Amino acid sequence: MASLDRKHVPYLIYVYIDKRQKKINTGLKNLREAERMAEHITKLENACKNGLTTLDADLAGWVNRLEKSNSKVYEKLVSLGLLPKKEKTVTVGDVCNMYLQFCKAKTEATEYKHEQAVKLVLGYFDTETPVKDITTDDALKFRRWVETAPLNSRSKEAKPYSRFCVNRRVSAVKSIFHFAQNRLNLIPNNPFNIIESGPTGNTENKDYVSKEVILDVIEKTGNLKWKLILAFGRFAGCRGASDLSLLTWDKIHWSSQEEIGFVTLEGKTTGNVPLHPVLENLLRDWFDRAPEGVEKVFPEVNKISNINTNIKKSIRRAGYEVWKNPWYSLRTSFCNDVLESGVDLITYQHVCRHSMNTALKYYQKYHNGREKKAVEMLKNSPLWCESGSVGCSFAADGSQKNAGNPLKYSTLNDFQEGVKSGVVKVLNEVLQGVSFNVQDVQKIKEEIINMLENTTLDDIQDPQKNLLAISRKKAKMGDTGLEPVTSAL
Repeated sequence: MASLDRKHVPYLIYVYIDKRQKKINTGLKNLREAERMAEHITKLENACKNGLTTLDADLAGWVNRLEKSNSKVYEKLVSLGLLPKKEKTVTVGDVCNMYLQFCKAKTEATEYKHEQAVKLVLGYFDTETPVKDITTDDALKFRRWVETAPLNSRSKEAKPYSRFCVNRRVSAVKSIFHFAQNRLNLIPNNPFNIIESGPTGNTENKDYVSKEVILDVIEKTGNLKWKLILAFGRFAGCRGASDLSLLTWDKIHWSSQEEIGFVTLEGKTTGNVPLHPVLENLLRDWFDRAPEGVEKVFPEVNKISNINTNIKKSIRRAGYEVWKNPWYSLRTSFCNDVLESGVDLITYQHVCRHSMNTALKYYQKYHNGREKKAVEMLKNSPLWCESGSVGCSFAADGSQKNAGNPLKYSTLNDFQEGVKSGVVKVLNEVLQGVSFNVQDVQKIKEEIINMLENTTLDDIQDPQKNLLAISRKKAKMGDTGLEPVTSAL
């Protein structure tokens, strides 16, 4: 039974826990209030002794009021075991704050990305919402909100994010709840796992910027700093603010009469990029104007600076329509030029600072320019030329040159071996070509297979229509009942 000590003010209450006397400082100076508290604590003692887990309405109401009005006494009763320990409700706001603290050790750019994700979460969910109450239905509604809400207000007219940007945002938010699940053990499942993030980058939203165009834009740009930044994008494949913010003058190695200079670019990866004459001339002018003792080439640029806005202004002032994703169109154009120059893939990776997977995924693509080169090589390949296995050749315009030439082979097996041999030689020659890569060869192989699959008996019977121009009369292929010759591969 709780006993009230009336000699001390604020009044003290003594209780016996495991036959030991424990003191509770009520903090009350009113005797009547202290007596009522002692009565309620006595009821709590009796409930604990009788193993009651549910309190009557009067006592439960007093406990709830006590938690708000006198938290010290409430916590003391919890520590004595007279009240059950109440689990703290962890809210969405709490998780977001802990997540930002966890990301403090990351890079500045990564930290900024996580801050944007947290801002997005708190823009949709109430800060006081218990994190365990977030359901998969809430996650799906959140994605629809991100897709439709005019969140991108940096431009003059607010507009929704693109689907790639939505995927990036949802993926970042998914990481926050993954943190709550696996690091904090607050939730059994991540409600955002139901959402497939999808592609987070659009590799097609870039234009090729010719050297003539960028030189015209640079010439019409009045500010030397932005002339130089444009040159870094187009002639060095700079990644933007993340690279420019780290660039120091000791990373510039000027050209001499003996050798071409280079610039060491750092960021996600490091590489030495040869100094293009345009870039070097602008760098020398910028160096002459640089203050004494300044190490950085661009002191005002930090890792999260948005340089696209000023680039767009330069493009418009030069009289051009702004190309897609301006900065990365410059970098893409540089990387394409490096690839088309005929360097091997290892050199390409070093100069463009790409992994092999990234290089193949983004920049080594089959396009119309390479298709024309493939046609030129195939016209002179063993597959179609007079000295080849099949024994036919074509003019530059693709028309038949010697349709009447007899086939060298008289049996189906010989024909299959001949076609296969010719195709292998074509692919070997193409693979050795400096302008082609594995993806190009695969595309060419698919074109050959497609051509053969669509070569039917009727085509072979019509020399004017048939690309292979095989004489039915001498080869007597009609007697073999040969259908599409895919098996030759």
